[in-house]
Amino acid sequence: MSPDNIPLVSIVIPIYNEEAILERALNELLREWRIRPLRFEIILAENGSQDRTVAIAQEICLANAALKLVSTGSPNYGQALRAGILAARGEFVVCEEIDLCDTDFHEQALHILRTTRADLVVGSKLIAGATDRRPFARNVASRLYTSALRVLLGFHPRSEGFPPRFPSPHPRALRRGQGCLC
Repeated sequence: MSPDNIPLVSIVIPIYNEEAILERALNELLREWRIRPLRFEIILAENGSQDRTVAIAQEICLANAALKLVSTGSPNYGQALRAGILAARGEFVVCEEIDLCDTDFHEQALHILRTTRADLVVGSKLIAGATDRRPFARNVASRLYTSALRVLLGFHPRSEGFPPRFPSPHPRALRRGQGCLC
């Protein structure tokens, strides 16, 4: 494969029972990425949907060369995310949610990864100065999850966009020199 065909960034999006929003969200994401001068691919990591998500995703992927569908067949978010990351061909990998994609953040994070020694950029609605318009219950869940990461893994993100280096990064990312936005 020629270097011109290799994407700079792979956007991995786990999807599960997303038939109501999938087509609109993907069309918006494709429109936003196509106006940027960056090579990209979007990997939809389906995990056991019970609705028309797979059929819709297959149809959209057939019409868009930048889209790829991988399916785990079982409702396991982590397994779908892993399958998507393993299918990624980009120099950088973005892990995203179909209803939260923020291409401006992606571009800012890629700039940090390309111009600094950062290995990882984490977007958070919990960092000082961030705008969080999510429902109260989702905000509380995010705070609990972040607290668990701090306690269990010693994860202490910094708001200036340069997170600490982790002792054992994803082996594929290390081997290929990739960054991962998760």
